[in-house]
Amino acid sequence: MNEIEVCISGNVGTEPTRVVVNSGSSYARFRLATSPRFRGADGEFRDGETQWFTVKAWGDLGENVIASLHKGAPVLLRGKLQTETWGENNEHSATVVMANAIGHNLRNGTTAFTRTVRESAAGDVPGADGERGDALVGPDGTRYDAAELESAELERAALDSAAAEPETSAV
Repeated sequence: MNEIEVCISGNVGTEPTRVVVNSGSSYARFRLATSPRFRGADGEFRDGETQWFTVKAWGDLGENVIASLHKGAPVLLRGKLQTETWGENNEHSATVVMANAIGHNLRNGTTAFTRTVRESAAGDVPGADGERGDALVGPDGTRYDAAELESAELERAALDSAAAEPETSAV
């Protein structure tokens, strides 16, 4: 089978969401927008037609996407194109990018990397068997579960929203 690998620079177009499948596995799903830039006849830069991609990131990558990426973030993505079909007679199809690497595009901004160590549910660091649980350990050794991470994300969003509101002062 021939696989098509792609490398895409674009912006996260939708807030990443976690999708859980019947087997209990989960992946992160989001839309990625990319627009080519070109110089017009008048010398001014213009945006070309925006292309949209559905991106899926499985396993640890998906968990890191949920924790790190938000709508509007500039990213670089590497993955494989796959065609998914559905319907009674597979009458519907869509091309998706199965991501194997995603990172912030640092051309116009900065970011900070935090290594996440995942532990098994019993508290042991995964061994040779490669099993992983839902517990996450931050750089300071603090343990978090998925619900705590989601709560922290909501808290951060509320703080970001409050910081974006203009200050009013009484005269």
